[in-house]
Amino acid sequence: MEMDNKKIDDFMRTTAGKDIPDSGEVKASPNMQILGEYLTGFSAPLVFEKGVLVRPTADIIADLQEMADLTHDEVNAAMLFYGFRPGRNSSGSFGWLMRPE
Repeated sequence: MEMDNKKIDDFMRTTAGKDIPDSGEVKASPNMQILGEYLTGFSAPLVFEKGVLVRPTADIIADLQEMADLTHDEVNAAMLFYGFRPGRNSSGSFGWLMRPE
């Protein structure tokens, strides 16, 4: 699933319900920068297989709760933006497919 450029620009300008003024330069909110850095420790697999974790959005928020005030919508939008896909593991748990690097 691809996001068009307007959606990406709008996403990157949001920060805790406030819009960053449109100066022609897209800046990521501090929360998105923190989440983006966290995600550098993972790759985005296409399917569940050996070595792939299935992480619910709430677990990702919990991992970052002391650094960022993230909502489910922010995390879900960022996960899609960075190419992660939702999926299930062999026991049926549903979440984001993430491979630790």
